[in-house]
Amino acid sequence: METRETVETILVVDDNRFILELVVAILKRQHYRVLSASSGDAALEVAANHSIDMLLSDVQMPIMTGPELARRLRRQRPELPILLMSGAAMHKDFDAEEWGFLEKPFSPTILVRTVRKILHTPALLKREMSNVDLEMQVS
Repeated sequence: METRETVETILVVDDNRFILELVVAILKRQHYRVLSASSGDAALEVAANHSIDMLLSDVQMPIMTGPELARRLRRQRPELPILLMSGAAMHKDFDAEEWGFLEKPFSPTILVRTVRKILHTPALLKREMSNVDLEMQVS
């Protein structure tokens, strides 16, 4: 049986332990390398000590919200794929176009599909932009 090696590392952040453990388990079953934190401060420490390919964070957390965490990580890594999740309707403190948004509750299938889309969209867009640049130079 062929095993799939995972290159992508996802940092999952949620102050609700049950949701954190559930999301981590779902992503690990999909062969992602998963790091976790239960607060924004802990997430910043994890991100400082590990290379991450994506942030998946709850929106509403005490002390530092998901959008605040995302903005701080984006200052260090502007191209970091970010997916925010929340059980509440769209929040006022961030623009959904800045990053992906996943409404809770969600199924494992929707979670995995959305994570894959967020992880792979930036690479696809970069390739498309490179092709456009090349076509413009040739013309």
